[in-house]
Formats: sequence, C-alpha cells, structure tokens
Amino acid sequence: MKALTGFFKHFHLNASFLKDLKELKIFFSLYCSSVSERPLVFTASKEKLKYIKKADLTGVSRGVPMKEWPVINWRLTFHNGSTHNWGFHLP
Repeated sequence: MKALTGFFKHFHLNASFLKDLKELKIFFSLYCSSVSERPLVFTASKEKLKYIKKADLTGVSRGVPMKEWPVINWRLTFHNGSTHNWGFHLP
C-alpha cells in the first residue's frame, strides 16, 4: 500500500480512498475491470525472471461473496513456452 500511496502522491492525485477498505475494494474492482478490456503485459525490465517470461493481467472476476474482494486473473508464460492461468484474491 505504501508504494501505491507514493505513486498517487507523486502525480498529485488524491489517495484518500486507500484508507477506506470499502473504497479500496471499489477502486481495485473498477481498475481491474478496465484493465481486463485491454490486458496489461508485464515483463522483467532490469533483471530476467528465473522462470516467468511474462505475466498478462487478463481480467477480474467476482470473488467469494463473504470476502467481497475481486479475483485477479493472470496468464503466466514461462521461458519453456508453457502457460498457466492463475487467479488470486486481493487482500
């Protein structure tokens, strides 16, 4: 959370929602929904990752109703060419 707060402050953006769990859930859900329309691809920039060639943020889906956090879905591509779909809940 510290890095995200720093990012918002660096660009003079209001980060007050980071202190409110309900608002934070809304932010992450909206962000991931918009990103899923145009998937992000992450690759190592300075150092080569040992096993993963790239990670594609492919979308967001509803999580377990009791947790209310969205599930973030990734497609991991390994150096050997194999892929693995992986989803995880935000905090």
